[in-house]
Amino acid sequence: RKLKEHHQAIIDRLLADCGGIRQKLRDAISRRMVKVEQQQSRSTQTLQEEIEASVEQMEKAWAEHKRLEEEQKDAFAKAQALVSAQVFHEVRNALSCVVAMSEMTSSLQKDPAMTNEALVDSVSEMLDQNKEVVNYSL
Repeated sequence: RKLKEHHQAIIDRLLADCGGIRQKLRDAISRRMVKVEQQQSRSTQTLQEEIEASVEQMEKAWAEHKRLEEEQKDAFAKAQALVSAQVFHEVRNALSCVVAMSEMTSSLQKDPAMTNEALVDSVSEMLDQNKEVVNYSL
C-alpha cells in the first residue's frame, strides 16, 4: 500500500509537471502566434501603404500629364491664332497696295495733263511694284 501511494505520488507529480510544461508550451505558442499575427498585420499595413503611395503617384503623374496636354493645346491654339493673324495682315497689306494703285491709276486716267504713253508707263511701274509687294508678303 505504501508502495502504491508512493507510485501514485510520483505519477501525480509527473502529471502535474506535464500539465505545467504543457501550459508553458501553450503560452509560448500563443505568444508566438500573437507575434506572427502582429508581424503579418504590420506587413499587410506596409504593403497597403505602399500600394496607396503608388496609386497616389500614378494619379499625380496622370494629372501632370493632363495639365501638360492642356498647356500644349493652349500653346498650339495661341500659335495658330498668331499665324492666322500674321497671314491676314500680310494679305491685307498686299490687297491694300493693289487697291491703292488701282485708285491712283483711276485718278491718273482722269488727269488731262497725262498722256497715254505716260499713263501706260505709270501703270506698268505700279504693276511691277504690286508684284514685288505681293511676292514679298507671301
